[in-house]
Amino acid sequence: MSKIPNILTVCRIILSLVLLMIKPLSLPFLIIYSLCGISDMVDGLIARKMNWPRSLGTKLDTIADAVFFAAAGGVLLWTLWFPNWLLYSAGIALLIRLVTYSIGFVRYRQWTNFHTKLNKLTGLLLFLVPLLYVISPLSIWGPLIIVIAVLSALEELIILLLSKDLDLNCPSLFSVNRRSINGK
Repeated sequence: MSKIPNILTVCRIILSLVLLMIKPLSLPFLIIYSLCGISDMVDGLIARKMNWPRSLGTKLDTIADAVFFAAAGGVLLWTLWFPNWLLYSAGIALLIRLVTYSIGFVRYRQWTNFHTKLNKLTGLLLFLVPLLYVISPLSIWGPLIIVIAVLSALEELIILLLSKDLDLNCPSLFSVNRRSINGK
């Protein structure tokens, strides 16, 4: 039973790769895209509710997130039109994340992608991009997503720099401060 979240996560990896073979923004694409998003929410929710061990699940989730982001993001970048300011701003957030991942790898010899609340919000907003693109002007939601993405990337970098021990499930920067103040 405790393998259910991991099975969902592996399914998300497979479905993410299927996105590369389907016409972008078609109904099958949007269905599989939505299934990937739902499985991302459900796998962690099940694991937390059932209090099942999360070490492997956390690592698998990080891999699945990266595969989904690369597959869906790559397809959507070639399909949707984004102004240069948005792409450059997204590049800044990505650069901060790459610096963070590099420091984390040097420091802990592993991929360090924190599951913070801001990262989850960023992921949700990025997930909604295809729908938002169709129903409202980019000028409304584009800047909001960029600001949140940059803030979450900076938060992740600061958490990494302040943490004595690696806790990928650290919910926010404020959790790190309490842990270091309390000596935990």
